Amino acid sequence: TCAASVGSSCTATGTGSTTRGGSVSLLNLGTATYTLVGTVPSAAPTGSSTNTVAIAAPFPVVDPIPGNNSASDTDTIVRPETNLSITKEDGRTTVTRGTTGVTYTIVVTNNGPFAVTAAPLTDTLPGGTRFIVTSWACTAPGGSCTATGTGNTTRTGTVTLPNGGIATYTLVGNVPATAPAGASTNTVTITAPALMLDPNPVDNSASDTDTILVPAATLTSPVAFGAQQVGTTSASQVFTYTNTGNVAITVSTPALTGTNASNYAIVSDLCTGAVLNSTDTCTFGVTFAPSAPGTRTATLTVASTGIAGGAPNRVAGLTGTGVQGT
Repeated sequence: TCAASVGSSCTATGTGSTTRGGSVSLLNLGTATYTLVGTVPSAAPTGSSTNTVAIAAPFPVVDPIPGNNSASDTDTIVRPETNLSITKEDGRTTVTRGTTGVTYTIVVTNNGPFAVTAAPLTDTLPGGTRFIVTSWACTAPGGSCTATGTGNTTRTGTVTLPNGGIATYTLVGNVPATAPAGASTNTVTITAPALMLDPNPVDNSASDTDTILVPAATLTSPVAFGAQQVGTTSASQVFTYTNTGNVAITVSTPALTGTNASNYAIVSDLCTGAVLNSTDTCTFGVTFAPSAPGTRTATLTVASTGIAGGAPNRVAGLTGTGVQGT
């Protein structure tokens, strides 16, 4: 558009975004003011944007100073900035395999200064051997969000937030009963949408690591007791119980069962009630006193208590042979 001073006139013509034109008819010392309004496209390339305007004296008028008949204005186009940040937490550092309802809370914050539209989010999961997703959802008061994807490897979404807006994602799942021991890491990332710049990308990713606790133990069995005279007692054979898991267990009293359990006895018991941390061991002895000739068998069972019920029972078969004295 244009506006001229009293007694003068102007026109503003043309269309498009390449060239606009016009004409001015001005009295001595008259003025005409043009106003050009436009929008910088969101996909505009970064760099210099120059706008040049020129005025020419009509024939046969001569402009004695043509050097001021042109003017330019240059702006530098930059990508709009918005500082996104993300956190992730499930409120624990360890989890026992078989645990259900493990809940992660993911919070995306737009720290501004610009609003953000459809910023992509990716949540990389530890996989189905360690975590099985049962729920994936989000809320964004004052904005919007999506929670997409299936399976136990990757979940995705987008967030649209005003300056200062917050989106909250909730990820719920179960740790399989057969999950392996060790670290289970869940990492989520938020990225500024295309054509936007995040000036502080260091807080665009967050991880939460839980150690999966798996009680486990081994029972080292000695060789068979061999032949033993009826009515006598053998030397003690030493059994070693080892915590091979990654969580402490409390050892229960070793138990003897089976057909000839009464022919065996537990002695020198350093295991009952012992609290074993990972790799710790305890020992106890077993003696054999056959009550009759022939093969005598029994079963030795060692259990433990603690997290997730303790380690699976460890069982050893006991055999010995009773012989008559001479």
